[in-house]
Amino acid sequence: MGICDPGLLTPAEEATAEQMEYWEKYFIKNVIQYPGRHLLEIGKPESGKTQFLYYCIDNFREYSPDEAILYFDIGKGDEILSILYYGAYLRHEPATIVTLPGCEIDIHGPAGLDLDFVTVARTADVWDYVIPGQITIASFDPFIEEPLVAVEQSALMYHALSHRAHRRQITAPATIIQDEFQNICPAPGYGYAGTGKEAMLQTRSINLIRQNAQKLRAMQLRLMVTIHDWTQLHPGVRSAFEWMVLRRGSRITSSTDRLSDFNGLWRKIQTPYGYLVLPDGTFSSKLKFPHYKEGNKLGYIAYDGVYEPPKPSKKKKSKKKKEEEEEGDEE
Repeated sequence: MGICDPGLLTPAEEATAEQMEYWEKYFIKNVIQYPGRHLLEIGKPESGKTQFLYYCIDNFREYSPDEAILYFDIGKGDEILSILYYGAYLRHEPATIVTLPGCEIDIHGPAGLDLDFVTVARTADVWDYVIPGQITIASFDPFIEEPLVAVEQSALMYHALSHRAHRRQITAPATIIQDEFQNICPAPGYGYAGTGKEAMLQTRSINLIRQNAQKLRAMQLRLMVTIHDWTQLHPGVRSAFEWMVLRRGSRITSSTDRLSDFNGLWRKIQTPYGYLVLPDGTFSSKLKFPHYKEGNKLGYIAYDGVYEPPKPSKKKKSKKKKEEEEEGDEE
């Protein structure tokens, strides 16, 4: 089966067993086993986006076992239990959980989970724990309640990624998985930064990712992210993702993108299904992805604590300055 424009042959019909096997092998060879290829998944809530991430992690561990995986926990239910179960537990492999000072995560899952808990002083230090052939879960978001702190820590983290990547100070190949990426790189009008400082920090994060996305690809550092809607992601960042998976409710708005001609098709996709979009704009048959156990069927996660970033230390006055102030008091 060649790839001329297979998505246009039977776009609304479910892939046959032969087509499904073909596309799964194609995806594994051209994405999973090809380090650095960024991937964007688009779909409305409950369209199966997180299930697809489980599918990718399962395939990384099976077909690209040396690749490091860093998954950012956003506290959405007990989803990280599914990741630990399929990505580590069933393979009898360890995993690392990274948290911030004053933050505790209590994981009640299958007996025998081999977990290493690490506390870092700031989010930017998470890159020290990207481990070859293992899964690392960074649990930051559930503990950060203030928007200013959230955008500040995000900016610091992606600045550190850029700095380290250019100096080969980070494990590669690696896949960085971030759900709800529109909160990190929102399009104009979609950001939640409410003050001038927040907006400045958020813009910094966006620019760092926009400027370095292709450099990260060349360094075999992959971004695999999800968003709700095409318009929510910053256009400069969006263009870095040549590979996409479209789920229910996807809507392409670019007038120059031929995918927008099929918005009616994307709108009606049922939850187990999706389409793989290739860099040339062609797309796969309608693919049915496997279902993985939800985290709440495996146990539960309990979060406790709130992250308070360290306050800047006050500069100590010099001896000369103190003497001048004392002389002034005497006068």
